[in-house]
Amino acid sequence: MAFSTTSKNCRINGVTLEAECRTLSGDWLNASLDLNSCIVNINGEMTWQSNGKFGESASDIKFDKVPILAASCPDKSGALINSTINLDERIANNNGTLQFTG
Repeated sequence: MAFSTTSKNCRINGVTLEAECRTLSGDWLNASLDLNSCIVNINGEMTWQSNGKFGESASDIKFDKVPILAASCPDKSGALINSTINLDERIANNNGTLQFTG
């Protein structure tokens, strides 16, 4: 299930997604996920890739509006491109834990 529908107080801290995630029993747990583990910058565009380390080249990383992550990513020439990615596409709340679903 998409993380944003079962989470609250979602925020970006550097390259880390942080949220309070609901468990199956209804409790709320603090959870985090290093987005470097699942997003890569390819020629100025963020896309999904295990161990992508997009944060090494991206700047101004923030939520455009949850669950849309926005960042400035350099292309091959070094020009900064405004890029977005929908985190709900591949990040889920698994019983109170944020998880990359590959």
